[in-house]
Amino acid sequence: MTGAISEWKLSPEQLATYHTGKDLGKPDRVYQPEPMVKTPHHQYDPTPNQPKKKNEFTKEEYLRLREKGLDKRTIAVGLGIGPTTLNKRLKEWGIKPNG
Repeated sequence: MTGAISEWKLSPEQLATYHTGKDLGKPDRVYQPEPMVKTPHHQYDPTPNQPKKKNEFTKEEYLRLREKGLDKRTIAVGLGIGPTTLNKRLKEWGIKPNG
């Protein structure tokens, strides 16, 4: 998590005389930056209104997420499982892991 960022706009003359620790006065702008990494599990809610245990998901749920355009890796991360676990489940359901 990142704190607020202060931004100053300096003229070429101010920049030429700047040194570390110099008081620049009040910043021109202070803002909270956007997160640099957006985790895939924020892209969808695989369990609306019902908390599920890890590894508890259905074939229908998986197919619904694939129809939404999510790739296997994103689905696995969103469900809190690894790609190997997802591939084992797909094999159990008769779905080719590469498909």
